[in-house]
Amino acid sequence: GWPCCFKGYENFVATKLKDEVLKEITSNLEDDLKEEALNAFKEAVADGWSIKDCICKVQIEVLPKVPNERNKFFIKFTYDNQLQIEIGVNKFKNGNAQFYHRIGVAPKESPDVENEEEKEERERKEKF
Repeated sequence: GWPCCFKGYENFVATKLKDEVLKEITSNLEDDLKEEALNAFKEAVADGWSIKDCICKVQIEVLPKVPNERNKFFIKFTYDNQLQIEIGVNKFKNGNAQFYHRIGVAPKESPDVENEEEKEERERKEKF
């Protein structure tokens, strides 16, 4: 495997994505990089790699090529089973890059969506 650091989701990230259906891709990468990240990810998935290794492949092969400007670059994959995988890098003015990833479950679209005020209220509480 790649020398990447992962804590916590060991069991989860060892899951294979092969049988899952990729539903949506969100990204702010330039088109060619987005394409490259998608291909790298899909290739790793097709080879039966764990989620962890699929993430590392994108971080090692593709994300170092993002423009050298202060920004957060990411690509996010959402699967049919609500699994969401976001792979990204925070770039800083001094050229440093901090890679990150998020694995989570997308909220199901439900009729009882909370309204904006409630959401802001909740987010404010979460900060403290």
